[in-house]
Amino acid sequence: MNTGDSRTVIIEELALDTADHPTLFVDLTQLGSLDSLERKSSIVEEGSKYQMTIKFVVQGDSISDLKYIQVFKRQGIEIDKFEHMLGTYLPNEGLPSYIEKLPTEKAPSSELARGSYSVTSRFQDGDKKTHLEFKWTFEIASKRK
Repeated sequence: MNTGDSRTVIIEELALDTADHPTLFVDLTQLGSLDSLERKSSIVEEGSKYQMTIKFVVQGDSISDLKYIQVFKRQGIEIDKFEHMLGTYLPNEGLPSYIEKLPTEKAPSSELARGSYSVTSRFQDGDKKTHLEFKWTFEIASKRK
């Protein structure tokens, strides 16, 4: 961990697990990782289940009501919003990172649902302070036979 880092919440890793494709893993401690995530589209097969895992550190002060928010858009139009309360955390500098698994979701399953989606993800606390915001894309593809 960078001791000169003044952020209260440091998101270290993100993983998108699906049964049908290799896990998309992003090490946010690496320079340029968010840019790379935005440029590379993930594939989720229609009807498949997926789950996101978040690894993070809280430093300095405790954090209250940390939540993860995702806004899904297709062709520039907002079609869905997902919000998950992660919780309240004490500082854990020098201790193992917090690891949270979001609830398992199921991708839509229809010909109309297939295609590319843009997502804005945000980590925000109870005071509405944003600790990290980034964009990424994924594609819902037909099931392989």
